[in-house]
Amino acid sequence: MKKLKHTPGPWKTWDRRNVDQGVLITDQGGSVGVCRVIGESQKPPTKNAKAICGANALLIAAAPEMLELLVRFMEYEDRGSLRVDVNRLLCRLEHDLLPAEQPVKDGGS
Repeated sequence: MKKLKHTPGPWKTWDRRNVDQGVLITDQGGSVGVCRVIGESQKPPTKNAKAICGANALLIAAAPEMLELLVRFMEYEDRGSLRVDVNRLLCRLEHDLLPAEQPVKDGGS
């Protein structure tokens, strides 16, 4: 595989709970800034603007892994191992991006 010209992964997001100043994405050690994801520019922002900003940051942070898997897919390397890696990435993204299920309350009417 050719050496690509980007900050090597994995990338990490910082403090997705307080996104008023955006979400910082860095290399794993936190020493190289990759980008800052800023929330919606709509005024007033939509009700879930912070959640959308955090989700966008997670997708961007997953870019090095997604690129590596895409390159491997394009080169047809070890398809069995690739399938496991793709499933692992998708499960992690699904866990991080989908809202948690709300607990079911007993009784009530």
